[in-house]
Amino acid sequence: MLNVSVIIPAFNAGRYVRESIESVLNQTYPPRELIVVDDGSTDQTSAVANCFEPRVRVVRQKNQGVSAARNHGARVAVSEWLAFLDADDWWRPEKLEAQMHLVSKEGTRFAHCGSERVDQDGRFLTHQVDGLSGNIAEGMLLFKGNHANGSTTLVHRGVFEAANGYDTNLSTSADWDMCFRLGRLASLSFAPQPLAFYRQHGTNMHANPALMERDMLRAFQKAFSSADHEVMGLQSQAHAALHLMLSGSFASCGDTRRAIYHGLRAMLWRPSVAGSLFPGLLRTAKRRAS
Repeated sequence: MLNVSVIIPAFNAGRYVRESIESVLNQTYPPRELIVVDDGSTDQTSAVANCFEPRVRVVRQKNQGVSAARNHGARVAVSEWLAFLDADDWWRPEKLEAQMHLVSKEGTRFAHCGSERVDQDGRFLTHQVDGLSGNIAEGMLLFKGNHANGSTTLVHRGVFEAANGYDTNLSTSADWDMCFRLGRLASLSFAPQPLAFYRQHGTNMHANPALMERDMLRAFQKAFSSADHEVMGLQSQAHAALHLMLSGSFASCGDTRRAIYHGLRAMLWRPSVAGSLFPGLLRTAKRRAS
């Protein structure tokens, strides 16, 4: 039986972390250890986590962000495999078992799974079961399908260390960047079952399109700065897809000026997107006006 360390980065997550911890302790494939990294919380996060000792190991650090907390947890973990879970999310009991069976069957060292999006009170919003698998560079650069994130990722320690962990200079795009870099080192397996619950609420970083804009532009700069021929061949398509995604994000938040800006940037990279771009912006504007 392969050993797994589960790492929960937590910052002021006292309201949710108990549910996250219990979902790990109730796994049908028990992890070797569960590490909660308290990232300088000022609420009851550590107190809640400490209630589960000795089954849970709690480590504290000064507030440095979720990427630094994940990296800290990986450094102190003892297992061959690492699994990550954000403190406001939780897993189905069979999550680890399904993923470990998958990597053993396919001989891979990197996996993720489907998920359910829920609101802040745990009420169902939507399924996400169209995940990427195999060689994922093209899919990620063109935003085709969901990538591994901070609550669905299972990765072999050797691959994680070869990728040098999460980039602490990124926030909202840290998951995208990490998955892309891991995917350049290892084939990605995908379990389509919705085995993780992702809590969507006002404090999610993805609710901030300006932050997403800054971070995704940085992540794309990284992706193409040391890219091989396969990746460079996707440059125009990829940048057009990026700006279309950002245009839609700003449009959904009512920032028409930034939405049009990124729409025009997409057209500069790939003029053929014009036919589908502006009707979409117009529909969004009408919905917000009604």
